Amino acid sequence: MPAPFWRPVLASAALAFVVRAALFLAASQAHSDSFLSPDARGYDALARSLLHDARFAEGPAAPAQSRRTPAFPLLIASVYAVAGEDPRAAVWVGIVLSVLTAALAAWLAHGLWGVRAAWTAGLLVALDAPSATASRRLLTEAPFTVLLLAGVAAAIGLLGAGQPRARRGLAVGALFAAAALTRPIGLLLVIPVSLWLIVCGRTLGWSRRITASLLAASLLPWILMVGGWQVRNRMAVGAFVPSDGPAKFLYRSRGADIVAQRDGMSYAAARIQLTRTIEEEAQRTGRPVDRLYAGAALDLISRHPILFLNTQVRWLPELLLGTGAAAVDQALDLDRTAGRRVMAGLVAVGAAFQLLLLYAGAARGLWVIRNESPAHRLAAALLFGLVLYFVVLSTGPQTYSRFRVPFTPLLALLAARGLDRAGQAAASDPSSSQWARSRRVR
Repeated sequence: MPAPFWRPVLASAALAFVVRAALFLAASQAHSDSFLSPDARGYDALARSLLHDARFAEGPAAPAQSRRTPAFPLLIASVYAVAGEDPRAAVWVGIVLSVLTAALAAWLAHGLWGVRAAWTAGLLVALDAPSATASRRLLTEAPFTVLLLAGVAAAIGLLGAGQPRARRGLAVGALFAAAALTRPIGLLLVIPVSLWLIVCGRTLGWSRRITASLLAASLLPWILMVGGWQVRNRMAVGAFVPSDGPAKFLYRSRGADIVAQRDGMSYAAARIQLTRTIEEEAQRTGRPVDRLYAGAALDLISRHPILFLNTQVRWLPELLLGTGAAAVDQALDLDRTAGRRVMAGLVAVGAAFQLLLLYAGAARGLWVIRNESPAHRLAAALLFGLVLYFVVLSTGPQTYSRFRVPFTPLLALLAARGLDRAGQAAASDPSSSQWARSRRVR
């Protein structure tokens, strides 16, 4: 029989697999190629080019790619090399990684607050509708989220290590750097993680030497991995950036919304106007369009800071309150018949209830943790700080519930503490791990 420690981990993984596999198989019956979005086809082309030509481009004659980061196409190419060039095989790998995220959330919650918290965190992630629907597509959410959560686990592991060794910092930096090279939204993670390490050193009484060595060790993989990719882009396309994507997205998404507000036009018309403007600028200066996005976006934001803040705030409901039930309905064609509409209603109710538990539990968890040990407060600060990081970078006109997938496990960990009916799982649960008990004495 599995030990109490492993029961919530295994149960969460099993439930997550059933939900994701069933959704993928059923959706494939309804729409055979629905797992291949335009972005997915781009990743597939990059993977095939890596496999056959050892080039990071979308075809033999295509120019070198600098918008995408390399980790996800490399993963797909590896799957193709082993299992054949069928994108469905790569989707199954993504489903497994999403399952691993649910298991990892349960394991980490157990380490922090005990077995009841492990059940809560694991089930909240396993039943998350946006996570399930994202995993059935050939997209970056599943690998990015599991690497992010693994980096969080490695970082929280520093809190009970006494005077932690530099090699632990290497693990933290390598995992977060790998996440950044999987999805460009992670390219600024180095900033909050580094600040958090400095705060940990001051709070837990680490010596300056230990704090500096941990910080340097965490930065080293980032410099080698992310910095190495920047060097590659400089040599291949003349751009010393890890990705052109964020600047383009900022300009065409938030920039277009700023122009729409300023000039009283539609968002679509504003995008067309901005595209025309930057193309004219490229013709005038002779610089590639991709090199102009960052400067143009920052110029718009600096000239209209209030409109930019309005853009950040007014799209938050799309990011935070979308249940993801509509994506399930669309995948399964649940709105076709009356019987299926009943199922669609059940999916909507279940997804809304899960979202309510996630937010209410996380809010209560933060309230409870404020009175706990410094180590627990630092763990909560990392979780909540990263949630804020993703909220700030994800909101905008093109956002929807899928953009919430990376920080859902972080909210689930906070909610696991808040939803404990006794409110004191970590203090009284006899099944808590030695890892958790070692922090309770701080």
